[in-house]
Amino acid sequence: GWNFMLWGMYHGVFIAIYHLYKYLKLPEIPRIISIPLTFIAVTIGWIFFMAPWNISKEIIIKLFL
Repeated sequence: GWNFMLWGMYHGVFIAIYHLYKYLKLPEIPRIISIPLTFIAVTIGWIFFMAPWNISKEIIIKLFL
């Protein structure tokens, strides 16, 4: 339950950032940068979706601290 909700919020944040970026008409990010950034964001998102809640929480805390 919680994993799916957390993954959904994570996904929603990236969709909101994308729409804000388009709304503000900011310059396009080069593909050489955007492709690896997308891969990293999706890979981190899979931690929320696939790992049990207590393990995903520990992974994210260790990843960013």
